[in-house]
Amino acid sequence: MEESKLQYILNRIGLICFLLFFALSVVMVIRNGSFGGDILSDGKRLTFAHWQLEDGFREGYADAIKEYERIKAKEGIKVRVVQTTVPVRGYPQWFLTQLIGGDCADVIELSGSEEIHNQYFLPLSRYLAAPNPYNKGTPLEGMAWRDTFADDMVSALSQTYSEYFGVSSFMTTTRMYVNVDLYEKATGEKKMPETLDEWILACQKIQEYGEKIGRPLIPIGVRGFDKGTIAQIFTHFNNIINADYNDSISDYGYGPTIYEIYHKLAIGDKNIDLDRFLAPVEIVAEVGKYFAKGFSAIDLEQTKFLFNSGTVGFFIDGTYNAFSMVNNSDFRVDIIPLPLIGPNGKYRDLGRMTEVGGGAGGRFGIPKNARDIELALDFLQFITSYKISQLTMVRHSKWGSPLKQVNYREAFGPEISAMCHCKNKKEMTKKQIEEEVSLLEKCRPYEGLGYTGIANIYAIGGKTQKDHVLTLEDIIIHQPENPKKFFWNSILSRRHDLLQELDETIISEKRTLWNLDGMRATFAVAELQTASPQEKEAYDNRYKLNMEGMINRFQQLETLYQVIEDIPNLKEIE
Repeated sequence: MEESKLQYILNRIGLICFLLFFALSVVMVIRNGSFGGDILSDGKRLTFAHWQLEDGFREGYADAIKEYERIKAKEGIKVRVVQTTVPVRGYPQWFLTQLIGGDCADVIELSGSEEIHNQYFLPLSRYLAAPNPYNKGTPLEGMAWRDTFADDMVSALSQTYSEYFGVSSFMTTTRMYVNVDLYEKATGEKKMPETLDEWILACQKIQEYGEKIGRPLIPIGVRGFDKGTIAQIFTHFNNIINADYNDSISDYGYGPTIYEIYHKLAIGDKNIDLDRFLAPVEIVAEVGKYFAKGFSAIDLEQTKFLFNSGTVGFFIDGTYNAFSMVNNSDFRVDIIPLPLIGPNGKYRDLGRMTEVGGGAGGRFGIPKNARDIELALDFLQFITSYKISQLTMVRHSKWGSPLKQVNYREAFGPEISAMCHCKNKKEMTKKQIEEEVSLLEKCRPYEGLGYTGIANIYAIGGKTQKDHVLTLEDIIIHQPENPKKFFWNSILSRRHDLLQELDETIISEKRTLWNLDGMRATFAVAELQTASPQEKEAYDNRYKLNMEGMINRFQQLETLYQVIEDIPNLKEIE
């Protein structure tokens, strides 16, 4: 009863926060209703907008803007760049209002659907084929702008429109933040846990140490309110145990979708093992014993506060929080990867998954009605260049760069330091630099040539996915005798919801196919009407990509129709 009251209060607080953020968005729209003309009395004006309010991000771009204005001034061009930030909760409304109003920022962080991007944003593919001029004198000099990104911009490609509407500004990964002082006192060890058994043992010792000193300690800090930590742990161990299925059970030569997995399970395919797919449930139940009491109501900021106050041993989150986690703590903080399973014999261990591309984010695009497309494109190239990425992402934000071959140590060298005007201007000792670089290297995406992640067995659609994560939460709280049985039978108890979401997915896939067909015809006509050989080649490539997308969608539809027939045949665990 108390928990439900707490949930009600938190929901009310969330609603009030949403309304406040929306009101803030409206105020900002009024304030920035006109970003000013394209020419000021002292030169050109360009606006740059995003929702990233994390420590270091705005300061980094403030320095980048000063450097850009300085470079343009040397070229005889006076430019004033205005950075606008909007809280994330109000950003989607602000973003749409700006686009519909027709007077928005010139370079803006993307939000919303592919359809919105196609309607309002400049296609970038023809620019991405040429080198980024701001990479001159760096390891990326001469590379096509597209090829300078660590994931070759695969994550940024719109499958529906065979086009790029934005480029990434950062790369993040998932890591564990460790209170080193607490860990060493509780365990007597300096070596960080590398396997699941070592991690669980460390959690036990932290719990026992708290009882010994009479202070309630939390072995694992949790983003419980948004269920983020549960999803991260499940995904991590699911990949380690099952990623080899990417090479063996898809009928189309790609990693299997959740729909293919359900189909194989329904027909009793001997090449797939339900017990393996359910193994992460058991791990989540075991690890969840070391979450805080009442963890389901604890949000990200509360957990960060508990960690910074010295109450939490381990905290799992993205490396976008590395800056604040390290700098806001009065104790030593280490950053380590989530543990492997190790040689305990109970579960399989395929090793670490490739992380490149999975965390590429912060995509910025240029609206079609930007006041000066050429200037906006120039600025976009500038902020995604080798040296400026070192300045903004590495030096200031303590995030990963989305670019290839970035040297984190160089970010603290004299060339980048000369661009710093904010608090990072301070002189740093060699020891301090090495400590910073060491932590940043621990956040760098793992680039192994091993397996890539596989679909989670619960990730169907929005509603059922939420319900299934809530089931995992319920398993953690109540610890049923057979967690795997409890979870799977809970999924099957929602067959009606599964079928409804499959129907909705089919409708969405058909709409996408109509869009793809229309785009294919557009590309064919454009190619016929274009004189330039380069433009003909570009349209031909987009035509081929679009056709490949259509084939993939037809395959997906075939699978969806099949799995609708399969869902009633899935068997509960006795």
